[in-house]
Amino acid sequence: MAAQRKQASLGMALIALLCANSSHAQNMVGLGYGDSREKAVQLAYVDLAQQLFVRVESITEVNQTLESSRISQRSISETDIPLLQVPVSCSVTSAEHECRAEFDSVAARPRYQKALAQAESGLREDYARYQSVSADAKYPAGKTLATALSNYQKLRRVAGFLNLDSDFNPRDIASAVAQWQASARFNVSSLRAAAELIVDDVAEANVSVTPPFVQDSQELTPFGRAFLKELETQLGARLGKHAPRYQLLGSYVVNEKGMDLSYELIDLQGNTTMQVKQIHLLPTAYSSYETEPSSIDFDQLLRKGFAVSSDFSVAVATNKGMRNLAFEAGDSLELLVKLNRPGYFYVVGYSREDDADIQYLLPIGYGRGREQFVQYVSAEQANRWVSLGAFEVAPPFGTERLQVFAAEETPIDSLPPHFYDDESGYYLIGENAAAPKVADRTRGLKRIRQESKAEAESVLIFSTYE
Repeated sequence: MAAQRKQASLGMALIALLCANSSHAQNMVGLGYGDSREKAVQLAYVDLAQQLFVRVESITEVNQTLESSRISQRSISETDIPLLQVPVSCSVTSAEHECRAEFDSVAARPRYQKALAQAESGLREDYARYQSVSADAKYPAGKTLATALSNYQKLRRVAGFLNLDSDFNPRDIASAVAQWQASARFNVSSLRAAAELIVDDVAEANVSVTPPFVQDSQELTPFGRAFLKELETQLGARLGKHAPRYQLLGSYVVNEKGMDLSYELIDLQGNTTMQVKQIHLLPTAYSSYETEPSSIDFDQLLRKGFAVSSDFSVAVATNKGMRNLAFEAGDSLELLVKLNRPGYFYVVGYSREDDADIQYLLPIGYGRGREQFVQYVSAEQANRWVSLGAFEVAPPFGTERLQVFAAEETPIDSLPPHFYDDESGYYLIGENAAAPKVADRTRGLKRIRQESKAEAESVLIFSTYE
């Protein structure tokens, strides 16, 4: 995707935006529009879950350690934040249904406090059962305990965001689950065998599946791409690509003994974990594939230092979602941006071609010159996803990143210097043909901030493959 390059690839993302002080009331509204009330309600809940995910992710400490009393689990889906009894209201016009799902942190606290207490009680019971069963029954009991722990961790992360009280420390349970996973983990020597084990007891139909990603990276590795193909083959008729009810979400870690590969089956209607499965891949199973992201350090750098505002926000997504995105050649999708208030935005892209780092401005406006890089969101468009057009996934394939800068005042005079490169088709950032290294200029792209002007940023990372 360069200057709308050859209908280039796009994809989802992770959006690291707007962190707010969790000690204050948090009010968020998810909006959904559709040709039916059911569709509009579903989209409103998805929109709200994405916003809540961003707030929770930006506040919650994320580190997996059994010695820590904090329970934390890196979310691998932007919509796996549990929404409990969120009120929704709808209106209808001659053209469409409009629904609003409203999250009021003050009103939500009692609901989540009750749900947290119930989850803690259930986790204690599952743990006691696991400890008391015979060796033959350890595997199913451990699987139940691991699933309950996963759902509890999701609630605990929201509880931290809401400043809920809990003296419950699941450290011993987490340790037991880790030991169970180590003892019950399947050791396999081929990708096909691993895929078969992951889907063998997935009885549900209409399941979507994502490739496994390394924690803290949204880059699709050659291993992730190959394993996705195996999973799709094994799911067969159970695979649903349009409005799926369930989703298989995966991640992996490589160590000196091999690879620990984890997958969760998520019920998307309740954002609850139905089962957890972990497999240990022997090195021979993936030795012919690259497993490490090529630019994880850059991805982490890109997410740091965002401009934040308590009342002004920007989000970037595709019509396929925001995170864990991988698109195949020929896929068609839309790039979407949303501001919660009237304002301006422009998009900086980061790519890599022929072993060279490229950073560029994406033409999104309707004017000429610098105006072609800036788009305005009116009051009527605020809180709605604004489409930047349809794109088709095409070569070159790989991982790209988009960084959206938004401001209440036009940033035309603050755009980074750029020039058009005939060979690449990009509006490259730099003073001349020798474009600077992307990592050297990442934070240098930030405009001079005016204390009185609200500004925000958002990031989308996606991978494409042939």
